[in-house]
Amino acid sequence: EDRKYQVAMSAVDLPAGVTQDAAFDFFEKNLTTELLHIFNECGVPVGLQFKLGQHFKNVKKFSTYADTRSDVRAALKADHALEATNQDTRAAVASVVSVWESCREFSAKESEVKAEARVLGVSRPITQTEHQAMRISYEKTFGSLDEVVEPSADYLSTKMEEVENGEIVASPLSDVTSKRKVKTLGIQTSVDAGGHVRIVKQRNKGSLPQNTEDLRTVLRVVLCLAWLLPREDAHKATQADHGGAFYAGAFLRGGLYGLRSTCNSHPFSIQCFTRLLRERFPNQVFTSFGIFFNVLTSMHRDSRNAAFPNLLLALSSFAGGEVWQEEPGGHVLRAVQGTLVEGRLLDVAASPQVLQAHLRFHCTEPWSGDRVVLVGFSVDCTGLQNSQICQLLDLGFVVVQTPAEKGGLSEPHQSFPPLPPVLTSGAPTSQAEGTGQVARSFQVPCPGAQVNAGPGARGQASSSSAPEVQLLCPGAQTGQV
Repeated sequence: EDRKYQVAMSAVDLPAGVTQDAAFDFFEKNLTTELLHIFNECGVPVGLQFKLGQHFKNVKKFSTYADTRSDVRAALKADHALEATNQDTRAAVASVVSVWESCREFSAKESEVKAEARVLGVSRPITQTEHQAMRISYEKTFGSLDEVVEPSADYLSTKMEEVENGEIVASPLSDVTSKRKVKTLGIQTSVDAGGHVRIVKQRNKGSLPQNTEDLRTVLRVVLCLAWLLPREDAHKATQADHGGAFYAGAFLRGGLYGLRSTCNSHPFSIQCFTRLLRERFPNQVFTSFGIFFNVLTSMHRDSRNAAFPNLLLALSSFAGGEVWQEEPGGHVLRAVQGTLVEGRLLDVAASPQVLQAHLRFHCTEPWSGDRVVLVGFSVDCTGLQNSQICQLLDLGFVVVQTPAEKGGLSEPHQSFPPLPPVLTSGAPTSQAEGTGQVARSFQVPCPGAQVNAGPGARGQASSSSAPEVQLLCPGAQTGQV
């Protein structure tokens, strides 16, 4: 009897050499969230989950494990030597039978909902099981999730449909709604060709953020996307060993022009963040961006950047973490190359900030909490190919071609010249006079189009008028800056 009990219980234990941590890692990488949620809800032992998961990795496939309840029991006996001989093994068998029944019901309902949504031309509503599974998975990884930042069912349904169709796009901020914000349920009715009245759920639409707090709430809804992106070492001036960064857009290294590999591997994610930058910093130029995760930088200046400011936008909530920027007349002193220099603090955690990183020394102040910051910046794009410029525009970057310019100070205590203003559409050219900025006119160089250089082309700026600069914006052929 003891021998039979040991054999029966070995069916629900993890295989020799497999730890519980290794099993959980296998679940995360191979099993769908829905199947794992049903496994846990029905109380299937971890060892049995691991064995079943070797061949059944999603709900639809597990729903075909057997045709009847008795067939499920027979399969468990044949495949895993699991037979209901005592209370423990009987409970294990019952849990698998419950999983099989739940998977059959879930799969049938999902197919029905998908078919109906396809016929009506609406997004497939997310099921309660899917929603619960997502929430449980998130909370196990990141902790509790408040309704203020929990994505609404409408938003999740839209994103899931985009993922299934392989057509993920950046949503307008008015479409990024939380569970608390969308409390009411709208419905709409229609009559099909057969005279049947159909009632479908109406998609709720939110409003654009009206202030900093509204924006912060929206950003927290989509913050999880940033955590999932691959990371690399941050800026060479980084002090901390644990920080990391995700970069996208154009680069210039030792005279070599190009686009980062992420432009091809993560185009849809990139579009989400370029859209945020365009909405929060209208009429500003950025050819690249970086998402910095808990990165502490020492005193430095981005002298190789193009002569446009960095755009700073906090994606997480944290305390402190300001950016000190060199500025004459400032009341905050910091040591720059052995000399105390005046400056001021840019409160990134409180609101979006503009940093003259190419001109002025700057560094990161200490902080508490997880500091995730989106930084838009610009590099010289004159050496990029026409197709690369078009790809940047498709990804949502705002490009202006200017010759490489090291706009910095030779000495940290030298006085600053007036900062060149950021010109908006239709601004008089006299505003740019005296800045020393050399630029050229540039048409969007899509394949097959003519590229025309205007006054000041090839660095020969007219002395009688300000340089003409044309901004390349997504979705537009040309734009004056």
